[in-house]
Amino acid sequence: MYKSVYIFKQMLRHMRRRPYGSLVMFIAYSFALTQLTLTVYTLTLTQSASLIPASTITVVAYLEKDLTEVSIRKIQERLAVIEAISSVKFVPGRSGLERMRQWLGEDNPLIKGLDPKVLPDAFEIILKQAYMHEAEKLVTEISGLSGIDEVRYNKGLFAHIADSYQKIRVVGTMVVLLLILTLGLLIYFSIRLSIVRHTQEIETLQLIGADDFFLVGPYIVESCMYGILGSVLALVITGKLIDYLHANVPVFFSVLAPLTSQVMFLVVVFAFCISVAGAVFAIRTCRDA
Repeated sequence: MYKSVYIFKQMLRHMRRRPYGSLVMFIAYSFALTQLTLTVYTLTLTQSASLIPASTITVVAYLEKDLTEVSIRKIQERLAVIEAISSVKFVPGRSGLERMRQWLGEDNPLIKGLDPKVLPDAFEIILKQAYMHEAEKLVTEISGLSGIDEVRYNKGLFAHIADSYQKIRVVGTMVVLLLILTLGLLIYFSIRLSIVRHTQEIETLQLIGADDFFLVGPYIVESCMYGILGSVLALVITGKLIDYLHANVPVFFSVLAPLTSQVMFLVVVFAFCISVAGAVFAIRTCRDA
């Protein structure tokens, strides 16, 4: 009990001697750990999003100019009999302009004074759920119909995420490894600097026969404090950001989830381990020197 109290007092004394350095170290460690937590959470979120099947895919088929009503009706009839299509809606150019005004605002310079005749007539096509994976094939088929000028389709956010998941995972993994290295180096240099500042004190304790527990204990405890308190602050910040996104970005409602107690525990344990590892490495290098 006495040893533990002594080590804790020594740790507090070391930190009081460099309060601003300790504060900056704590903020930097918490910030890096927050980034690590957010990166891992983002990778998990991306994986969940990539597994969600697309609910709707909207295909817009723009018509050639100066088509007669009979020609437009025939195209609509041909589209309606395609098995993969759930619904077909004719959208005149004027209606398209009205939609743009609703999306962008009446005073937006992109549409202010725009002539409705500039926008072509189009068909808005909704695919059936079972044919979502055949969107590109259907676009090619529709493009070949007489009277169709251009076909575009929007796969939706989750479909784009699914297409880019492998690249996101590779980049995310590299960021995670870089942040782990950063966390280890922060602890390493902080503890090493603290040991160098107290070299004479450590040598005096060695001369009077103090064991390793007294010599390195304060630095191990200091690193543990950075790890535990920094991880708690990182989890609080991450939780607040998740709550904000959940409240303000409806598109993520189906995939956003609060941090579970298991994840929180793992973050704290990981921060504790990386802090102790950094401190032990700093202590060994100082002894070797």
